[in-house]
Amino acid sequence: MRDADASQQFHVEASNVVREYVRDRFGVPALEWTTEELMADPWTAASPTATAASRELVAGVLTSCDLVKFALAASSPADRDRLLDAAEAFVTHTQPAPATADAA
Repeated sequence: MRDADASQQFHVEASNVVREYVRDRFGVPALEWTTEELMADPWTAASPTATAASRELVAGVLTSCDLVKFALAASSPADRDRLLDAAEAFVTHTQPAPATADAA
C-alpha cells in the first residue's frame, strides 16, 4: 500500500510543478483548470516556444498524472522516470531564449 501512496503523491507533486510552470510561463490559471480546460485554451499562442510538440508533451504529463490521481491507475518506477523526462523536455522546449548582453 505504501508504494501506491508514494506513487499517488509523486503524481500530485509532478502535476503541481508542471501546472505552476505553465501558470508562471504562460500566464494562465493552470492550477485552477482541469487538464481538458488547459489543453482547450490557446495559451501556447502567446509564446513562439510553445509548439505542438511541447503541447503534446504537457498533455501527456498531465494526463498521466490525472490517471494516477483520479483513476488510481498503477505507475511503475519506469513510468515515473518517463513522466519526469517528458516534463523536463516540456520545460526545456518552452523556456524563453536567454537574453544576450549588449556589447558596450
